Amino acid sequence: MIGITAFVACGLIVLAVAPRLPEMPVEGEAMSVGGFFRLAPLLLFAVFTAAAFEQILLSLFTVYGTVLGSAEGRIASLITCFVAGNAVLQILLGRAAERFGATRTMLFCVLACLTGCLLLAFIFNTRLVWPLVFVWGGVSFGLYTTSLIQLGERFNGQTLIVGNAAFAFAWGIGGMAGSPAAGLAMQLIRHQGLPLSLGLLSGLLAVLLWTEKRRGVALDRRPPRSPQ
Repeated sequence: MIGITAFVACGLIVLAVAPRLPEMPVEGEAMSVGGFFRLAPLLLFAVFTAAAFEQILLSLFTVYGTVLGSAEGRIASLITCFVAGNAVLQILLGRAAERFGATRTMLFCVLACLTGCLLLAFIFNTRLVWPLVFVWGGVSFGLYTTSLIQLGERFNGQTLIVGNAAFAFAWGIGGMAGSPAAGLAMQLIRHQGLPLSLGLLSGLLAVLLWTEKRRGVALDRRPPRSPQ
């Protein structure tokens, strides 16, 4: 009933503001969602990672905690703490993106995700796990927040609209593919398959971001061509 009420309320809000919305922009090059995948693959992979990270934690964290002997009530509270960090820290990460840049903030978020994966097994049964999952919730969703900021900074018009649709598509794919892949890893190597799956995903994104960042620096430092 809460979910139904929330969806109906959102629908009524959309109906109320729809007449006041501006016309769809016509500037920019028209393209398909597939075309945008070729245009900004790293941004879409960051969205994929954010969705997979969230869904893996929400669906399999209970299994992970149960294997380590944690009570169901404690696991449920940890998941609530994760969701709270997801909501609360986005304002702080948005401010950080304004000050330091969205790319640097995204790199910080993915490195924080990777650090949490490395620490989880050692501190799960201690009090330190509470701030860990809170920060985890913020920085994992922060990958989507910083990707959205870069989308608005780099594109406009019709390209921005197509990019937004591509983000939704990448989020859906990440949410659907993440949990089965992590579940398979947990079947193969038991409960440590959870942090390992999250760590591999975060590590791959970190490498791609760092490579892209270094390549951008190299291009900036490349001497200009001499006139013919």
